[in-house]
Amino acid sequence: MKHVEITINFLNISHWSCYMGLMTRKQQSIRTHVAIRLLMVLAILYATVLLPVRASPPLPVKVIVLYPEASPVHARLYQIIIKGMQGDNEMVIMPHQFNQHTNKEELKNRISKKQGQAVIILGKTGISLSIELNLDIPVVTGAHILTRQNRSSVSLAADPGQMFRKLKQLSPKVRRVFVIHNEMNSGWLIKLATIAARKQGLKLEPLVIDTPNDITGAFHMIQKKAQKDRDAIWLPLDPAVPTRVVLPELLKVAWKKDLVIFGNNPLDVKKGILFAMYPDYINIGKQLLTMVQSRIKNKTVSQPEASRYLKMAFNNRTALHLGIMLDSQQLEQINLIYPRR
Repeated sequence: MKHVEITINFLNISHWSCYMGLMTRKQQSIRTHVAIRLLMVLAILYATVLLPVRASPPLPVKVIVLYPEASPVHARLYQIIIKGMQGDNEMVIMPHQFNQHTNKEELKNRISKKQGQAVIILGKTGISLSIELNLDIPVVTGAHILTRQNRSSVSLAADPGQMFRKLKQLSPKVRRVFVIHNEMNSGWLIKLATIAARKQGLKLEPLVIDTPNDITGAFHMIQKKAQKDRDAIWLPLDPAVPTRVVLPELLKVAWKKDLVIFGNNPLDVKKGILFAMYPDYINIGKQLLTMVQSRIKNKTVSQPEASRYLKMAFNNRTALHLGIMLDSQQLEQINLIYPRR
C-alpha cells in the first residue's frame, strides 16, 4: 500500500514538473509578476488596516506669561518662576513684561497676535489685571500674597498641611494653633488650614482682625490663653497683620511661655521664630503650569492654591531654648539655619 502512495506522489510531482517545463518563459514571467503584485496589495492592506493607527502628537499649548517691571530682587524671582515653566514639551512659554503704563488693549492684541491659548500673570497686580483684560482664554495668576476665593491662583502662602506636619514633628505636644488674620485676605487659606489642622490632631483658633486697632485685642487674647508646650502661633502672609510691629511682643511671650512660633517668612526666623516654610520658586512655575492644564481641560475656574513646593528656614537657638534637638536626617531637610555659623 505504501508503495502505491509513493508511486502516485511521484507521478504527481513528475506531472507538475512536466507542466512547468511546458510553460513558456513569458507565461512564467506573467505569473511571477502577478504574484509580486498580489503580495504588495496584501502588504498595503496589512499596514493600513491591520496595524494600529498612530495619531500624530498634539501641538504644544501656547502660554503667555505676563510679569511686571520690578526691582532687581523681584525681577529675579519672576525669572526663576518662568524658568521652572520651561522644558515642558506640552507647553510653549512666551514671557512678556509689562508696567503700569502698558495699554491694556495693546496687551490684549499682543496676546491675540501670539495666538496664546492660556495666560499666566505674575505679581501682586495679577488678579486686578486679569479682571481688566477679561480674556476668553484660561487665566491663572501667581507669585502674590492676596488671593480671592473665585480666582485660579497659586499664592506665595505655604501649604498649611505641610507646616502643621512639620510642627508636630518638632513639637508633638502642641494641640492648638493661634492665627491672627484678616478674613478678606486670608479667609480661603484659613478654611484649608482648619481641615489640615484637624488631620494632624490640632485645633486651629483663628483671631480675626478687621482694622489695625483689632491687633492689640488679638495679641492680648493670645497672651492670656496660650499655655506652655500646648500652644503654638502661626504667622501667615497677611498684609493686614503688621508682623514687624507684633512680632517683638509675640517673641517675648513665646520665650517666656515656651511657645512655638512659625510662619512663611525666613526673615522672621532670623528674628527668633522657630521655623518658616517658604516657596521653592522654580517649582512654583511647575505648579502654575499644572493649574493651567487643569483650566484648559476642565474649562472651569479652579480654587486658589497655597504653594506646595516649599523650603525651610530654622532657628537653632530658639530650638535649644524649647528643648528641640534635630537628628542628621532632619537637618538635611533644612535650607537655612539661623543664627549663621
